[in-house]
Amino acid sequence: MATYNNYPQSAVNNAKKALRHRDENGSSCGTRVGWVRANQIANRENLSDDTVKRVYSFLSRAAVYDTGSYTDEDGNEVCGSIMYDAWGGASMLRWAEPIAKRLAENNAKNMQEININGEIGEWGVNASALAY
Repeated sequence: MATYNNYPQSAVNNAKKALRHRDENGSSCGTRVGWVRANQIANRENLSDDTVKRVYSFLSRAAVYDTGSYTDEDGNEVCGSIMYDAWGGASMLRWAEPIAKRLAENNAKNMQEININGEIGEWGVNASALAY
C-alpha cells in the first residue's frame, strides 16, 4: 500500500493554523477524527491510500462551508472554515483529488469480474460514483 507525505506546504500550514486556533481559543468545532487528521497533516505524516480518499471525500463536501474566516461578524466560530483548514484546505483538496480518482479507477478495474454463487459475471463501475 502506498503512503504519501508530499502534500503541499500550504496544506500543512492550514492544518497548523486550525490547530493553533483551537489551542488558543478552546474551539468546540470538529470531531476527534478531524483533529487527529489535522495533527497528521501538520506533522507531515505519511497518509495511506484510504486516508487520502477520506481527505478528498471530506474536503470535497466541506468546501461549501468554508467562508475563509474562522469567525463571523458577531465573533462566533465558523466551524466549517476551521475544519476545512484542519484537513488541509483547498490546496489539500487539489492535491488529493487526482490520487483519490486514480485509486477509484484502479479499484473499478480490479473489480470488473465477480463470481456470485459460482456464476461468473461482468459489471462496470463509474469511478466517480464510488464512495470515498
